[in-house]
Amino acid sequence: TFALMVEAGRDQAVSASVGGLVFTADRLATFLLLLVFGVSTVVQAFAVRYLAGDPRAAWFTAGASLLTTGSAGLVTAATMVGLAAGWTVTGAALCLLLGMYWHLPAARDGVRRTATAFVVGDLALWAAVAMATATWGSIDLRTLDDKPLDGAVVPVIACLVVVAALSRSAQFPFPRWLPATLAAPTPVSALLHAGVVNAGGILLIRLAPMVSGDLARGLTILAGAATMIYGAVIMLVKPDIKGALAHSTMAQMGFMILTCGLGLWAAAVFHLVAHGFYKATLFLSSGSAIAQQRRAASRPPAQPMTRLRL
Repeated sequence: TFALMVEAGRDQAVSASVGGLVFTADRLATFLLLLVFGVSTVVQAFAVRYLAGDPRAAWFTAGASLLTTGSAGLVTAATMVGLAAGWTVTGAALCLLLGMYWHLPAARDGVRRTATAFVVGDLALWAAVAMATATWGSIDLRTLDDKPLDGAVVPVIACLVVVAALSRSAQFPFPRWLPATLAAPTPVSALLHAGVVNAGGILLIRLAPMVSGDLARGLTILAGAATMIYGAVIMLVKPDIKGALAHSTMAQMGFMILTCGLGLWAAAVFHLVAHGFYKATLFLSSGSAIAQQRRAASRPPAQPMTRLRL
């Protein structure tokens, strides 16, 4: 990735074709690849000790690798079809990871809620891809800024893309699936909150010329602002650490979606990268914070010193 960044800094984007899908590493893609590979490396290194002796450790490794691959494809895809393919792969990989402890009823409920929201979003995105391809042919994202997009179908495609982004980032009307995933092990939660939920913002950023209409922007601003307020309020009253962090993620994603709706694309990119790294840190350190509090609570209270009288 660092080597690709050097080339992208020289305005020499590196492209590759795999099975008919084209991938390009430009400045934005290499910046996002640092987030994808950086978070994935830290989380999987943490999981080596966290899941030591766990019979599902191999399941996590396979799912995390598939999730990393899909995310890398999502941020480097040069065509709209490749973007949608990476989007679907990451959603499927996350559902597999959330089902690690399938014997737990809470885990099964989390997978069901997540899969329901993701299916709605994926259908919306693939419908947008089909309509755009039927209208303009194969869309190259590298030249999307120069391609004239007009016609009655544009607002419909833009709204479908926004719906897909809202579903993946746990925004209204899809906020309930994210708090339902707390039964997943901590490494899975770190990958989810530091990476997967950012996909909604990445989708809007990469398809910015397509979602710049008034209707799509209004929908994005309304959903982002409502979710930001809702998530922040619930976060303040949640008594458990992971529950508070989950609603914090929801509020942060609402802020990022709001900046996308306002057209502040550079601010949205900066925010999603910063949020990804710091939220991964918070989730991976949550167990240590809980253990420290338990140790502090188990200590006997200090005895008051008495003054000796001579």
